[in-house]
Amino acid sequence: MVSFPFSDKPTQVKERTALIISKDSINTDKVILAYITSTIKNKTFGISIPLDVQKPASLTTCEIRTNRLFTADKNIIIRKVCSLDKTFLNKILVQISSHII
Repeated sequence: MVSFPFSDKPTQVKERTALIISKDSINTDKVILAYITSTIKNKTFGISIPLDVQKPASLTTCEIRTNRLFTADKNIIIRKVCSLDKTFLNKILVQISSHII
């Protein structure tokens, strides 16, 4: 869970879910994140997160937007919600890399 600023009102923030996709070895003061949303609408860029890949299963129906990546200071991270199965995480990273390579 991260404290995410509104683009049109940067002084206001909202708690949002996001996936840290950068390796721990480079996560010094910043992290690379992928946007997670409960609005399921984009089959090309979205990957639904099934409950069976979550440890613990704590997210409702949602998807990772593999085209919505951002870098942020580690201090916006509020708390860890869950971890994802390594095989599923690799599927996400393959899709992300297909957009940029």
